[in-house]
Amino acid sequence: MNIKIILSYLLLSVSIGALLFSPSCANTSTPPSGGPKDTLPPVLVGTMPPYNSINFSAKRIEVKFNEYVKLNDVVNQIFFSPPQAKRPQAMVRGKSVVVTPSAPLDTNTTYTLYFGQSIVDNNEGNPFGAYSFSFSTGSVLDTLLFSGYAVDARTLLPLDNISIMLHTQDADTTIYKTLPRAMAKTDLWGYFAVLNLKDIPYRVFAVEDLNKNNRYDDNNEMIGFFDSLFIPQTVMVVDSFAMSRIDPKDTLSMLARPIERTLYLFKERPKRQILREKMRPQSRHFYFTFSAPYVQIDSLEIDEIDPLSLICEYTFLRDTVRYWLRGAHVPDTLKGMIYYLKTDSLNQLSPVEERFSLALPKQNQAQEAPSRGKVQSGVKIDTVRTDTDVLKIDLTAKAEYVEQTGIVFSFSAYPIEFDLEKISFSYQTARDEEIKVPFSFQKDSLNGCLYSLIPEKWTPAVSYNLYIPQGIFTDVYGFKNDSLVQKITLPDADKLGSISVTLLGGNGTYIVELLSENRERVIRTLQLPAEGKGVFPYLPDAMYVIRITEDKNGNGVWDTGNLDQRIQPERVRFYKFANGVETIEIKDQRELEQTIDIEELFDYDVAPIVPAKTKK
Repeated sequence: MNIKIILSYLLLSVSIGALLFSPSCANTSTPPSGGPKDTLPPVLVGTMPPYNSINFSAKRIEVKFNEYVKLNDVVNQIFFSPPQAKRPQAMVRGKSVVVTPSAPLDTNTTYTLYFGQSIVDNNEGNPFGAYSFSFSTGSVLDTLLFSGYAVDARTLLPLDNISIMLHTQDADTTIYKTLPRAMAKTDLWGYFAVLNLKDIPYRVFAVEDLNKNNRYDDNNEMIGFFDSLFIPQTVMVVDSFAMSRIDPKDTLSMLARPIERTLYLFKERPKRQILREKMRPQSRHFYFTFSAPYVQIDSLEIDEIDPLSLICEYTFLRDTVRYWLRGAHVPDTLKGMIYYLKTDSLNQLSPVEERFSLALPKQNQAQEAPSRGKVQSGVKIDTVRTDTDVLKIDLTAKAEYVEQTGIVFSFSAYPIEFDLEKISFSYQTARDEEIKVPFSFQKDSLNGCLYSLIPEKWTPAVSYNLYIPQGIFTDVYGFKNDSLVQKITLPDADKLGSISVTLLGGNGTYIVELLSENRERVIRTLQLPAEGKGVFPYLPDAMYVIRITEDKNGNGVWDTGNLDQRIQPERVRFYKFANGVETIEIKDQRELEQTIDIEELFDYDVAPIVPAKTKK
């Protein structure tokens, strides 16, 4: 044979071999490029055992599909109801998902195996949808369900991944110590459906369950509960909206799911009382912060300090106590003893005494020195005065809010001396005449460093002048203020919108808040009695929401609940306007008047809200 022909065959063989065994051809797991994208979810082709089986005795459950699948978020999505002490083991085997219980199943018990949204196809991640599988280890299958909605009691926004726990024991400690007899979890919409229930009374709880132990751990987790026992009455129907696998982006179908009751979750105030923090931000100012509200302090003793020189203030919930020191001498290090009631090992409040030591703040150590006998206003001070040693005053006087709040004075240190007669508050007339305006100067009920200047009367579109002379305020250091000038012009009501609110019916007082459209910012607040009236003036063009809170104790704030005392949080609702929605547009100086029927407003559970994660 011709040598050239032989060489040609050899080269052709080598080229073919290179193509056959090159890395790009050997990788058979890589799908070919091109072609339409797979948008179809996996298809269920069978289960072992069959759905709704009785007398189940197998060691595992297998769910089979028409294609390869994978699992997402197994820890949160896959669980048994009633739950076991340990989570089940779930794995993918070929085109099947296999779940093995962590312990032998109870006899004569109906189980629901929830898969949630964990199953997706292997290639494109198309979700199979929320799926559950029922079976019984006895000869009877329980067939009742309970569906509902879990929301934040304050914001009314839906809560995801909340454990709905149903207990058959009525003891107050059952939620802390025992596993529920049935459970489910909420989806992005806050929706849940607890399946395979008996026709018996249950105690119903909703728990944030951060540590996933299927119990409630107070002080850390949100909790919601029903005041009375609940008996399921709805029969499970396979093709019903409560049990169907619905695409989370299908808003209409999601909203069509049945809701029997709503659970309102809240975070309890801490119960264990201990001294958590002690700080000294200024040489004459220190505070103690406690872990729980309403601390009971018997006394405080400080070495070298006369008890009469202490100024004491509590925060609103009395979980922090602030002290200011006045007098001639303050040591560099404050040493003493605090006597208060502390939670002991038996969860009882017991009297204790704790020593403390508070050094001079570092930022003050270079500036402050022992007293040189300098006297200001008859007060001997222990600091060397410099040009910056002044009592600073921050003024807040935003024109849109000043009619409600007045002009707010925020002092850098506790003021102890005032010469209010020297303050000038006035306005100019059209004839350039200065008119003095009478006012009151009111101390904040909780913070002695905050005061409000409240005129007897405000006039819209008038420019006011506030003049504060130098040295009319003196603080605990003996420092005085610099002079201040502030101008305030109220907006022209004819150029802005307003919303007037009249409450119809009700009992006690209510907190009426005007919020931004996204509910994230409180714009104005009114505290109105039953049958009360109020107005939100000077509103620029925007969308607004009205939130109304039932203020049972009249303290002006929303109060949380208490599980042990079976106290629900104060109820909150968003007002629906005449068009049936909770937002209203104020535009072109619109003046809106609304009469709100309080009993009607609070007489219904909140409606489902489209969660932000599903909005386009």
